[in-house]
Amino acid sequence: MLAERMSILAPFAPTPVVRAIYGQTIQVLHVHAETLPAAVLFADISGFTGLAEMLAIRSAHGSEELTALLNLYFTSMTTQLESFGGQVVKFGGDAITAIFPAHESSTDMDDHAQSLVPSPLSPCGRGAGGEGFRGPGGRVPK
Repeated sequence: MLAERMSILAPFAPTPVVRAIYGQTIQVLHVHAETLPAAVLFADISGFTGLAEMLAIRSAHGSEELTALLNLYFTSMTTQLESFGGQVVKFGGDAITAIFPAHESSTDMDDHAQSLVPSPLSPCGRGAGGEGFRGPGGRVPK
């Protein structure tokens, strides 16, 4: 029963928030603030407005191409963020916000944040196969 209730709320709130809500033994919820030791990532696509404008001018199907690119990007980013223990909190336009809750064993937030920084050789910013993002038909938008 609890898992079912949590799964209903999960798409709308970060997992730590859902756990906090349903983990309470008191049935009456009250609004309050709570500190969550975590690293937060705010990211957006550099040059997105120019890309959107270029696709709109180039083709009558520009919005479909842009949607396909965003879907590829968000899917890849979500997979990569989750592999580092992160959770997407919000999508907005071309932006993504994610949290990386600190483990209970973490005592130093600087160390926690540093542990999340990928090596220069990691495939961050690339498609799932490491080849970079490609639009519909396999084309790289230019």
